[in-house]
Amino acid sequence: MVKNRMKRALSLLLIIALVLTATLTGTASAAAPLTSLGLGEYGIKAYKDGWIYVFGNEGQMSGGRRSSDCSGLIHAYFSDNGFSGPRTVTQQADSAVQSGNLSAGIPRIHGLIITIPNYDHVGIYIGGGEVVDNSEPSVDMLWGHIYNSSGGTNRRWLKWHMMGGRIKYPTDGFYAFNGKVYHYTNRQYDINTTVKHGGNTYRIGADGVVYGPSGAAVSPSDNILNSNNGFADAKAVTIDGKGNGTPGANGDYSGSNGGPGPDITPPEGDPATVTGDVVNVRSEANTGSARVTQVHEGDSVYVTDTVSGESITSEGKTSDKWYKVNTLNGKSGYICSLFVEYSGAPSSPPPSEEPPAPPPVNEEVNAPVIAYAGGRVTLDCTTSGATIYYTTDVTEPSASNGSIYANNSLSLQRSTTFKAIAVKGDKSSKVVTATAFTNGVLFTDVTTKQWFFPYVEEAILSSIFSGNSKTTFSPNTNISRGDFVVALSNLAKVDLSEYEGVQTFDDVPTDKYYAKAIAWASENGYVNGMGNNLYKPTLNITREQMCTILAKFAGLERGDSSELFDDHDSISGWAHDAVYACRDFGLVNGVGSNKFAPQKNTTRAEAAKVMVEYAK
Repeated sequence: MVKNRMKRALSLLLIIALVLTATLTGTASAAAPLTSLGLGEYGIKAYKDGWIYVFGNEGQMSGGRRSSDCSGLIHAYFSDNGFSGPRTVTQQADSAVQSGNLSAGIPRIHGLIITIPNYDHVGIYIGGGEVVDNSEPSVDMLWGHIYNSSGGTNRRWLKWHMMGGRIKYPTDGFYAFNGKVYHYTNRQYDINTTVKHGGNTYRIGADGVVYGPSGAAVSPSDNILNSNNGFADAKAVTIDGKGNGTPGANGDYSGSNGGPGPDITPPEGDPATVTGDVVNVRSEANTGSARVTQVHEGDSVYVTDTVSGESITSEGKTSDKWYKVNTLNGKSGYICSLFVEYSGAPSSPPPSEEPPAPPPVNEEVNAPVIAYAGGRVTLDCTTSGATIYYTTDVTEPSASNGSIYANNSLSLQRSTTFKAIAVKGDKSSKVVTATAFTNGVLFTDVTTKQWFFPYVEEAILSSIFSGNSKTTFSPNTNISRGDFVVALSNLAKVDLSEYEGVQTFDDVPTDKYYAKAIAWASENGYVNGMGNNLYKPTLNITREQMCTILAKFAGLERGDSSELFDDHDSISGWAHDAVYACRDFGLVNGVGSNKFAPQKNTTRAEAAKVMVEYAK
């Protein structure tokens, strides 16, 4: 009897012990907290894994690779670790406990987030003045420097933010990050100093990496990582409003241009730096070829060849020299030399079968000026005694090709492209080009031989579109969401006066030129915005967004027998019917190989074609 009671007691104790063990084990295996270090490493891994940009995605597979938009990359860090978190850029920035302007420097904390004006884009700060982000369609993941060599910021980076909520931040001691060891003091990692620990002196370099007594970098597997005070909420981290670490002083900024990151092998070629704000990399050495990717001021590219191509003029300088380059996101293409700082010796351009070039350009002979007024075109040259030769068939003018301008204005019967050159003796000016439209408009970046000319001409003559300036149409420039709706209102010939002062979205002030058109489109249900009552008017409009707006505007419906594009799965679910409805109506086609490229941006020329086709 006593033995049985003892057995039952022992069994009960055993059960209690097992329950306690299970409880303790469950507590020990609970999900680890989210940290700023983890967020930074997550962004680096996404870069190395080659995530692609798909608007609206949060780490889903697309074309065999994971994909996201800029804020979706950050949200995926939460969801991959079993947590919910802020989804949009605005929500992520608004969750910040502390923020500051990058013009005053950035705190030395791995895993902050940084934004551009109006919260239109977000990236992950990974220390050393560097940022990773999923940028936009055809550009995808980027890794580069925040600051440029003049002390400003690249790519319009504006503010840093320390996210609150579930994100924890390192306090004091040794921490591992991206395969290296850093030492944090007062919540920021140290640079250019020494730290004593366990009787040893550790040197810390300008990049924050810790080196041991032997002079070698400390390994993340070292027991020294047990020597830290853990992580704390963002509220426990005290950073002054300006940020500790101003550019060029005690901060991360070293003045170097954006490179491939400390542990990324650069592509083949000689390093060069992009000097233009936003520069398209083209498939050929001309602006009419396809855009391969996009680079920004301060980004690194790697030159493999120098060729002759289309003559480009920018800020008073002209060049037909183009560089063949490799970019950090694995793309290859061509950039005009005007937008690249390159000190390497250019290789000779390949032999050309083009007709002989005009006589050498000499600054003593000024280029002609093409003007248009009252239905007549005039050509003028300020170089005394120079003869002006011109063509109207888009061929190159020279002393042996073209007509001589006899100082009498030329009558215009139809839209015409004029090419002109001034010649004096054996010297000549550069060739100038301008296309005059019958309504008095003159553009220098459009010719009658380009595929889009009939659509641009009709769009201009019908007042659906106007130029980007008095003399340029910018046909290959991406059209913004705001400008697209303005053109749509012109197509509809709607009176926008009743929308004066009407604000429908928080990011569309009533004093903006596109405000009334957006108010009209919103009231009629053609646009719904992009969440949080934001329209994002300055973002480029994608092909699937364009189709969605057009289908609502025109009341188009998808046919029952619509054949699917081969990249159907990459078309957002909300755009499926609109894309196929626009195709069935003849407004859009694929981009080749039965693909639609839904997240590809729409150019001004493409938008003009779509609207003219609808108006037929």
